[in-house]
Amino acid sequence: MKVVAAGVLIWLRMDAVASRALEEGVQVLRPLYANLPADMREKALAMIERFDPAGVVATSHFIASGSQPFMAAADLTSLEVPTLLVRGDDPMHPAEVSDVYAATIPDCTAVPTSTTDVAAAIGAFVNRCLPKPDETIALVRVPQTNLMGNRPTALAR
Repeated sequence: MKVVAAGVLIWLRMDAVASRALEEGVQVLRPLYANLPADMREKALAMIERFDPAGVVATSHFIASGSQPFMAAADLTSLEVPTLLVRGDDPMHPAEVSDVYAATIPDCTAVPTSTTDVAAAIGAFVNRCLPKPDETIALVRVPQTNLMGNRPTALAR
């Protein structure tokens, strides 16, 4: 599954808008939500008011770069941490990508697209994964390059 040119173009356009958030505030994101159904749009607009402008810019730059921590779906089998997958089912978050992740990541808990209370699903996952008082937590750092020294740019199948 390669990142398609149209998807890259969308992210570059979004990055151009998001990059203005530091100077103009997160309100620059409002037009990106204009075509959503009314109830969803209102929730999204309320949500963006709580965004941190610097976080918006950093996240947007990362996504637009096309950098991915894995070169191939098979690389996902190396994950050794519980993983929560909130499934996608729209042009930007295709179900096929969710299917690859769910089938390939060990100890992956997938939240179906039909879930109406995603926050509750996230809370249940976190509660299940929290360490017990006598356990230690190992931190995992995702490398910026693969073993060959290349920056991964897309998830390939």
